[in-house]
Amino acid sequence: MTLVALILLSLFFIPINAKPSGQTRMILDHTLHVYVSPPCFDVAQVTNNIAESTLNRAKELQYDADAQCTTDSLMSKKMSVMDALLSSLGIIKGPWNW
Repeated sequence: MTLVALILLSLFFIPINAKPSGQTRMILDHTLHVYVSPPCFDVAQVTNNIAESTLNRAKELQYDADAQCTTDSLMSKKMSVMDALLSSLGIIKGPWNW
C-alpha cells in the first residue's frame, strides 16, 4: 500500500519534457506555406490566405514555422508527470492551450 502511495506521490514531482500535442492549434498561411502559433500571430508576417488548423496538419503539408517566435512557443516544457497527464486530458490548461 505504501509503495502505491509513494508511486502516486512521485507523479507530482518527477519532471518530464512534455511536447505539444499534434492537435495543438496553429494558423496556416497557404500562400507562404508557413504556420504560426496563436501567441505569435500579432508579430507574424502572413498573407490574408490563412486558416486555423493543427500542428499535425501543418507538418502533413510540410509547412515551415513562420519565425523564431513560433519555434520557441512549441519547445518542450518541463512539467511533472501528473501535470502532463492532466493537461493532455484537458483537465488543466497546458502550456499549448491557446
